[in-house]
Amino acid sequence: MLSNRKDPLIPALGTMSALENKALLKKARSEGGAFATAPSSYLRVSGADRLRYLNGQITADLRKLSLGHSLSACLLTPKGRLVALLSITIEGEAFLIETDPLMEKVVLERLERYLVADDVVIEVITPPDTIHFFGPLAHHPEIENAPGTLISRIGFPGKDLTQIFHTDSNASCKSLIDTTGSNFCSSGMKHIAVVEDPPLPNLHQPLQSPQHDEYEISDLETARFSSLPSIGPTILLSPNLVEILRIEQKIPRWGFELTSETLPPEARLEEKCIDYEKGCYLGQEVISRLKSLGHVNRLLYGFTSKEKILPGMDIYIKEDPSQSVGIITSAALQIDSGSFIALGYLRRGSENRSHYIAQDPKSVHQSNIIINNTLSSQ
Repeated sequence: MLSNRKDPLIPALGTMSALENKALLKKARSEGGAFATAPSSYLRVSGADRLRYLNGQITADLRKLSLGHSLSACLLTPKGRLVALLSITIEGEAFLIETDPLMEKVVLERLERYLVADDVVIEVITPPDTIHFFGPLAHHPEIENAPGTLISRIGFPGKDLTQIFHTDSNASCKSLIDTTGSNFCSSGMKHIAVVEDPPLPNLHQPLQSPQHDEYEISDLETARFSSLPSIGPTILLSPNLVEILRIEQKIPRWGFELTSETLPPEARLEEKCIDYEKGCYLGQEVISRLKSLGHVNRLLYGFTSKEKILPGMDIYIKEDPSQSVGIITSAALQIDSGSFIALGYLRRGSENRSHYIAQDPKSVHQSNIIINNTLSSQ
């Protein structure tokens, strides 16, 4: 992926201070921004029966998907639990499925399991290098007119430009060109800089892991930028800043909010991923029953605290801390406000309290937290 490339032709831009990161985050909320997408796995589904077959496997309606757009969908077990979260686009006479790289084998096996005499071919393909533009920046004429895919990745309307590296014959410009050959490196432009950021903390390590200290975004952050002719240099947001925006927008992520035990309505995926009026698909009976019932036993919420929050913390009602009513799944330091923000699940019936406690199950550390439906500091 772009963020992992090392190339002697690309000069490092130095580092960004904490103050610069704060300004960049604030600007991203109001004016939009761009970032290199995280690693994903891609599968191509082709063949004359691709629409009928794939539509019978997912929660969304592929008949509503048009060229240049993406469709979010869930792949489910017969019991209605998540197999994977998918993003689907059209490529010629095929569908492209994007999913978390950890789920590539599972998704491939699941989709092939019910093939009998269907004219369908499913194959894993090489992931493209992609830059995602979001917010007002995505509506810049140069972005709007460039070939790409309309998609919302972190809660803002956005667009993916799928690009590859290309060096011109004079080696004076390291340009980004999309797969159709459109060159985005104009005469006189400088380099497209793509250098390494520090890794995100491994949120699946024990809570006492020192890696959690990497919440602090400091001068270790490395600047990266992309240049388009009429836009000029655009600093690409680091993964840490993208994670802050994701949590602010309450977007669930595989391996954090989403696992093989998750029912889609628990993660509030109905509006984005489920079409209740389409035909049958595996797991539909359970999903329809949940809709008729009107509720699930837990729901995803956003939280905020002036004290440190860590993924894996149990949630207790402050007035009655006798038993856990939920769990923190993602957390980050909101660098411009100084508060910690988090996502987590609360058991049904416990969501109307004013204050909660998040506690590390392996230590005495605990933090006061509150539900916050507007996590953005803007």
